Amino acid sequence: MQRAKAKVTGQLVGNEDLGDFQTTVVSEIIDAVGLVPIPIMKRTDELKWCQKAAKYNLFVEDAARLIANKVDDWFKDWVVVCEHEESIHQHNVVAVCRKDGGTLL
Repeated sequence: MQRAKAKVTGQLVGNEDLGDFQTTVVSEIIDAVGLVPIPIMKRTDELKWCQKAAKYNLFVEDAARLIANKVDDWFKDWVVVCEHEESIHQHNVVAVCRKDGGTLL
């Protein structure tokens, strides 16, 4: 139940409508990791969120791969960076996936 963040940087394939495109890609990423981002969570959703988070316990590498698999169809080129913010260690854990570049840990 650590805090985590993901950053996706991508080169679009063509002239996509960014409104629909962004909504679709973000929805697919949320589905891939199984959680709703905290900034859009309501107070009444906290218990349900924590219970769901317990079922989607992912290593940072797994989260990066799941997100990378979702964005691969949407971007010509892309980089996914996932960071788990450690609560008991003095460092965070980061994984980076690049198109055709594999995973760097």
